[in-house]
Amino acid sequence: MNYVVVLPIPVDIADYYNQTQILLIEKQKPEWIAGFYNLVGGKIEEGESPEQSAIRELKEESGLSPIGEDEFPIQNYPEGFIKKPVNFMGVLDTSKGKVYCFNIHVFFTQQLQQDAGETEQVSWHDWNMLDKDKIFPNLKVAIPLMLANISGWTVVDNTIGGSFDKLKLSVIFE
Repeated sequence: MNYVVVLPIPVDIADYYNQTQILLIEKQKPEWIAGFYNLVGGKIEEGESPEQSAIRELKEESGLSPIGEDEFPIQNYPEGFIKKPVNFMGVLDTSKGKVYCFNIHVFFTQQLQQDAGETEQVSWHDWNMLDKDKIFPNLKVAIPLMLANISGWTVVDNTIGGSFDKLKLSVIFE
């Protein structure tokens, strides 16, 4: 099974990028990961591309849309403002499948509004102030790469038995 995760990049016309704010979900279940933070994301559905899945999951879990999908098409923004609102960054290769990682530019002023069936809370956090012990180990590697706009990487998770105590991660750059 394959999955996607999304790191929304909040954009403000006056401030351009606010590169330390990240949108996270506080996990409630299963119990062994309750209290941990994860990026927005989920399973890639039949017939969906990873990019289509990333946009769908972002909308379902946060109510956010990529810049350019709102009432102001991307070509109406200043030249060089946003070249491409949805960007494939890299892959988390895990025992449960591949997780395709995307940066999606969103307006910071968009209101968070989850679909009715979503039960876990999403909220903005400052990466520099966040308790990193509550972040999944592979995301501790992926999120800084995504924030730095570095693409073309694979984080291979060779963790034994799903235990954070026996963590084995490798990063491969293309």
